[in-house]
Amino acid sequence: MKNITPALLLIIGLPLTADADEFNWGFDFYGDLRAGYFTINRDDRNDTINTTDEFRSRIRLGLKKDLGYGWSFASRFAGRYSTKEGNHGFTFDDHTLKTDGLSLGRSTLDESYFLYQSNKQSKNQWSLQFGRFQTKYELPGVAKKSLSRNESPNTDITWTDGISFRSKIFSDWDSNVILQYNPKDNPTTVQRAPLDFEEAPLTAFWHIQNKKKWGPIVYRGFNITHIPDALPTVTAQGNLNNPGKLDNYTAITAAAAAKWPIGEHGMSFMLASEIGLALNPPENSLTKLPANGDSDRTAYQVTFNLINFAPSHSIGLVLGQADAGWLISPDFTPNQQLTELRYKWQIHKKLKLEARFRQRKDVDLQVNKLKKREDQDFYFRLTYKF
Repeated sequence: MKNITPALLLIIGLPLTADADEFNWGFDFYGDLRAGYFTINRDDRNDTINTTDEFRSRIRLGLKKDLGYGWSFASRFAGRYSTKEGNHGFTFDDHTLKTDGLSLGRSTLDESYFLYQSNKQSKNQWSLQFGRFQTKYELPGVAKKSLSRNESPNTDITWTDGISFRSKIFSDWDSNVILQYNPKDNPTTVQRAPLDFEEAPLTAFWHIQNKKKWGPIVYRGFNITHIPDALPTVTAQGNLNNPGKLDNYTAITAAAAAKWPIGEHGMSFMLASEIGLALNPPENSLTKLPANGDSDRTAYQVTFNLINFAPSHSIGLVLGQADAGWLISPDFTPNQQLTELRYKWQIHKKLKLEARFRQRKDVDLQVNKLKKREDQDFYFRLTYKF
């Protein structure tokens, strides 16, 4: 558990941050519990069909501490478990074993950070966070998804090890700059193959957003992800086992959402969209596609949301696609189309029920595969926030 050392150092260093008589030694408890039934039917690329059914859960329990003088500290345990054979054990990890996060049956600390926040009365508020923490920038709607950064969606567990600086750059625009450390084995947030982190210890991310209402517009957001020396290139001889130099991978997104009231009983319609462009996508030979040259480089999502069509009940439709060269989304798999219908019942401010039907299908046929993969999955889940 080599990477857990920074978190332990943060905990050990806690009493050193201020004089003992300045501490309020009480802690605030926070977290959530999510559990549900999940099933997926896969018509695979080798022309086989299989179905998986399981009950899955994720538990996250943490403690927050106000240290005074604008400083606070938080640390949280997180684990995900399943009734599927081989996924119901308990193992404590310090890093992810897969590119899409912590495996089922495993647990970790998904938060352990210090946070400094400037005076809340100031017009130019800012904050500095360092350690292990969660970051996400989702498109507003019933089924919130992101083309770039959305840590720990569904029952997943991912995180950022690094530094985050938040501030206001204009009167209504918020900015967040993140510098993230990438372990060589696997990144702790979703950044997909063929990205290689052997020589890419850092990811830089910058996001700006505006949530002030402007006519029907309720959200505008832009971000840039830059991962230096992470993208392999094929040698002139075309030897895939001996890639050439490592190039930078840079991607940008833009998003917006608009909302219109319907009637006089709180119902509304929201239309939201996000688009993404990879400035230097990988070559097709590295993404298992047959064509010569670079992979397609775009991604998009469009959502249609009917919010509170009955009190506390909402429904949303998501249409999206990520080309083979789009490598940074936890919600959209490269070279796949997505269609999703989501229902949400906000039973209580702390308790919600959700149901999802989703279909995903390959866009282009991969090399040496018989057919395109097609998945149809369904879940029914409850989420309770402590």
